Amino acid sequence: MISDAPLERDDQFLNHPLLADKLSPSIRKQKTLLMSKDLAELSLTELKKLQRKIETELQKRERTSRSQLLKSMEKLAQEAGYSLSEVLGKNEASTAVTAPKEKKAGKPARKKAVKDKKPSVIKFRNPANPDQSWTGHGRKPNWVVEHLQNDGALEALAVSNPTT
Repeated sequence: MISDAPLERDDQFLNHPLLADKLSPSIRKQKTLLMSKDLAELSLTELKKLQRKIETELQKRERTSRSQLLKSMEKLAQEAGYSLSEVLGKNEASTAVTAPKEKKAGKPARKKAVKDKKPSVIKFRNPANPDQSWTGHGRKPNWVVEHLQNDGALEALAVSNPTT
């Protein structure tokens, strides 16, 4: 017989005489560290390590819990003669019912900045062909380059009333 003493807390399980020698050295070290120190006494590195372990364990338990719930719901629906997608009102052909996927831990995705793009204002026009215009942004069109090579001033091509 193992022991008649009831286990009141989870940490007492780790202290059980039959299990104490079966614990791996790393678990034994962690158990000793956490049981001997108050959180206020832990270093920043130790706290961050503990936080990562807690977050990992929480995610694991949430996945397990959701998966078990999903299986239970599928079983109940099947016992009633329905599929889970029929009960939830989803189209079976287009939606496969599976456990929701977890997002990777880390930084949240950035939202892309949405800028209202304003139409460019025409600042220069070709005097030889008024259909040719330039906003002054980007590469100079050939007609502007030719004008400048013939000792023309850029201001001579400027539009007096800039429009779109």
